[in-house]
This record gives sequence, structure tokens and C-alpha cells, in this order.
Amino acid sequence: WANRLIGDEPLPDDGIHDGQFPQWLIDGTARTSGRYTFATRKHYNTNSPLSESGLLGPVSIITGL
Repeated sequence: WANRLIGDEPLPDDGIHDGQFPQWLIDGTARTSGRYTFATRKHYNTNSPLSESGLLGPVSIITGL
């Protein structure tokens, strides 16, 4: 989740301003910023280091179930 928050940082900020939730959230409409995440507090910035991510192995992919 942290990596996704960091990845959204370069996009326009459409979150909480002056202690108010954004209108798109209140109205239940689509957001236009392109962001995937929404947080009530800014935890990271564009320069924050990314965490290692991925699956810890061994991993098996089984198809046809």
C-alpha cells in the first residue's frame, strides 16, 4: 500500500483540504485526478523510498480450478 501511495504523489492532489473531505467523495462521483489511493493524512512524498514488494516464494500458479 505504501508503494501505491508514493506512486500517486506526482498526480494532482484531490484529497482533504482545510479539514474538508473532497466533493467527489461526498457525492460518490468518480475522481478525475487519476489517483488510486485516498488517505486522510499524508504519509509519504514523491521522494519517499519504495518498499520491496512481490510475493515471497515459492509460489505456484494453478489454473483450471
